[in-house]
Amino acid sequence: MQNLTIATACINSKVDDIEGNLKKIEKATFEASKRGAHILCLPELSVTGYTLNPSPYIYGSISQKKVEDRIEKLSKESNLLLIVGLIDYSCSSPPFITQLISYPDGAKRYYRKTHLSPLEQEVYRAGDDIKIFRFKEWKFGIELCYEAHFPEISTILALKGVDLIFIPHASPKGTSSDKLRSWLRHLTARAFDNTVYICACNQVGENGKGLHFPGLSLILNPMGEILSKMETDVERILIAPLSLKELNELREKRMSHFLPSRRPELYSPLIQKEKRHIFNVPF
Repeated sequence: MQNLTIATACINSKVDDIEGNLKKIEKATFEASKRGAHILCLPELSVTGYTLNPSPYIYGSISQKKVEDRIEKLSKESNLLLIVGLIDYSCSSPPFITQLISYPDGAKRYYRKTHLSPLEQEVYRAGDDIKIFRFKEWKFGIELCYEAHFPEISTILALKGVDLIFIPHASPKGTSSDKLRSWLRHLTARAFDNTVYICACNQVGENGKGLHFPGLSLILNPMGEILSKMETDVERILIAPLSLKELNELREKRMSHFLPSRRPELYSPLIQKEKRHIFNVPF
């Protein structure tokens, strides 16, 4: 599959309303399927809503397993690969902030957020794996919200061969235009420096617990240019076609694809274990 159509959705995820959130995900899924998408990426914690007060009882009578079963069924019925955010109590307490990757054939994979914001560190557990996932001829990675501020993650994913990075957000405050200006400061660099497509999305609206999320979806081409964007204050989806042929042609241009010219032997200060301020590192 050289050509891939991706969709991303801004949805209003309420804390303590799992059933309502699932119905919104279902609606977005079938709309994306109707419009010819192969993959739909939903925001961080789209199933549970974003909270800094997670509870093992957040799923109520539904249970996390039943939620995952419903997403698996939805993926099969729509013939879409779904990337869905939830609070993950399956392995431990405190829980992980997790993105469930549900394939149309019933396969399931998980990405657990590795870099937590300072407030999240107090209530969630960090994952330890920067993973890559496959769909047809495509390879993709996932970064969750705060993680996009660490360029090393994108570089590692690119060195592992990903063509596309999904960056689901649950990022509150400001307007959609404010958020767009913020994303364009760093997400364009993630795409351009690593020659990868970037697809980012945010929750939208009030979460029922005092947080407001400005609706925004953004898809960048491997040159860091805007391929498609959507600023919204209501639930909507964004669709864009991607070309593996165009990506590979760009990577063949020596002056446009930078990773082959890296010199990792010079980067030892990045992996030194002792904690010290960057300005104390001798150059």
